[in-house]
Amino acid sequence: MATKYCDHGIYAAPVAGGTVPTAAEDGNGSAKTAATMATLVITFTGVPAADEAITIAGVTFTAKASGATGNQFNAATDAATCATNLKNAINASATNAVKPVGAIAATAPLRNVVNACVSGAVVTVYTRCCGSEWNSVTETSTLSNASITAQWSGGGDGAYGYLFNINTTIWPAAVAVAGYGVIANIVPYLSPAQSGDVVHIRAHGDYSLTLNTVHAITMAPMGTLTNPVIFIVDTGVEWPEDGINPKITFSSYGNGNATYLNLTSYGNTSAILKGTRYGEQSFNLEFKTYGVSASGFGSLWVTPLGQVTIESVGFLAPQDNPSYLSGCVQVGSRGYGTSSVGPKLVDCEFQSGVQGGHNYFDYFKQGYNQYFFMSLHGCTYRLHRQIVPDRLGIFANAGNQNVWNFYGCRFIGFVTGSRITDANIGVGYFHYATFENCDFGGITNFGPIYLASGIKNLGNNCGIFVSGANGSNDFSWDVPGSGFTSWQKGKSQPTLNATLPDLTKWSIYCAASTQATFIGHSRPLTTPPISKITPAATSLPEGIRTVVFNLMLVSNLSAWTKKDVGVSCTYIDTSGSVRVQMSYDPFGSALEIGSGWSDTSWNTQTWLPKKITITTKYAVKEATEISVMFMLYNTSGDVSQGVIIDPEILIS
Repeated sequence: MATKYCDHGIYAAPVAGGTVPTAAEDGNGSAKTAATMATLVITFTGVPAADEAITIAGVTFTAKASGATGNQFNAATDAATCATNLKNAINASATNAVKPVGAIAATAPLRNVVNACVSGAVVTVYTRCCGSEWNSVTETSTLSNASITAQWSGGGDGAYGYLFNINTTIWPAAVAVAGYGVIANIVPYLSPAQSGDVVHIRAHGDYSLTLNTVHAITMAPMGTLTNPVIFIVDTGVEWPEDGINPKITFSSYGNGNATYLNLTSYGNTSAILKGTRYGEQSFNLEFKTYGVSASGFGSLWVTPLGQVTIESVGFLAPQDNPSYLSGCVQVGSRGYGTSSVGPKLVDCEFQSGVQGGHNYFDYFKQGYNQYFFMSLHGCTYRLHRQIVPDRLGIFANAGNQNVWNFYGCRFIGFVTGSRITDANIGVGYFHYATFENCDFGGITNFGPIYLASGIKNLGNNCGIFVSGANGSNDFSWDVPGSGFTSWQKGKSQPTLNATLPDLTKWSIYCAASTQATFIGHSRPLTTPPISKITPAATSLPEGIRTVVFNLMLVSNLSAWTKKDVGVSCTYIDTSGSVRVQMSYDPFGSALEIGSGWSDTSWNTQTWLPKKITITTKYAVKEATEISVMFMLYNTSGDVSQGVIIDPEILIS
């Protein structure tokens, strides 16, 4: 692991080949200060013989009597002319440089690596991108009447000079806009960041890098999952003179579906782009996108192969055509994936509707027939100017596989009644989202979405799971095609015996799918196991046990029997064998009458207390677990036609 540095304002623009440089044009990242050039001196005393040769950074240049092409130079007339011809050949060479070992990749044309200049019969070759590694390079020559009078020397380590390039003219062999720089990990004539490296980036107060056309920064392979490359925007730690609140802002003004930051993370890529939050809406690493086309735009594309983490980033997209998406940031895949290890966004902020005119809130738009995995940790989603319930829209334009994980995120600005996603989330292969310990604000509708038209073909390959480990332990589990299960304290649904650790009474609401294709005896809607330890022998000896499971049916499901709802009871008998008993009755025997619920009128519906009793066929071993799963075998007419269950199973 190495510590490296990037100071994007430290070097001047590269000069044309043959112009004597006054300073280095980029560095190897190994020091905070500017790098110094290494030089090589070749002195001609006459005219070399034909087919004699000299190497420059691993590229061989051959003398010719006349007609030189490519990596050849005409050795004719006099020493000064030979020197000029060699200089011109070096500065025109598109052959990849290969030295020094470990510092130059095989993708760097020589003219981007060195700059040859001439004075009389003396050729001086300067390194454009510099580091001390050049001082150990030794070139070879078979030229007569010419010699290497000074091998490479004078090279000094220095900071990387580019986060990324904003034009194509920085080198003699043009580099595509945003196709070079430390964040893109494309520094082909230097040592790019390696697995485990930490790269500190200098912000210089408040610095902005702007792209005016459709371009993307593409992150090349780097790091490993256990040893990522970490890029840190400095907050006055490495460069105290900049103060503690510097900021780097990436701005993009693009047309159409312009992508700004394209973290194309291959299977062997793991990187962290890390900034620092220093205020409620202030970040020292910020992205701004301005789209001007009604077709939308995107400021962050992530292809989830490998692991890319962005920490403490303010994502702001303050303007777009009001007829489509105002202030929306698209996050999506640009290719196919095979790995479930996806990118992470940590402590990021998204904003929508800053300029008004938005139709809906929709950050996440994935491409069709693509795989997408994303984890978001401690992120904020801030919606402006909303006056009616809206949606987060995580599955809009869903493709084949889309998995979203939200941990400790906040949703601000939503009007009460807003929902997590569209009623119609599109047809695809595999779509899941989990929300753990999130603050939803006005997002109060977590589902179900299975009743909407157009999604019945999803079957069980889609789901939204919401849970909170603290407080009232709210959760919801929505599986289109199967059904919806939830506990939300704010819904004030009826309760019976079950009590949370904070003494809150609670219950679970279930509603099955309206699609008979996806629900039935062989495919029931099933709750997670509800378990209880049997008392020790001092209070309840080993023996046959009675297990009571309480529930309530909405009144228009009054005809339901043990063929429509039931439980699966798992226990351990006195011999140590695992036993399973089902209450399901194919002949439809009646449910027992229950009692004691806190309310039988809820959600404008009348509810009928029922219960299911199972008597174990075998003696239950003392102090072992009895586990019950509730199963719903019949379809529901709509979301209000459900079942309320009491999670407290009674054992006697």
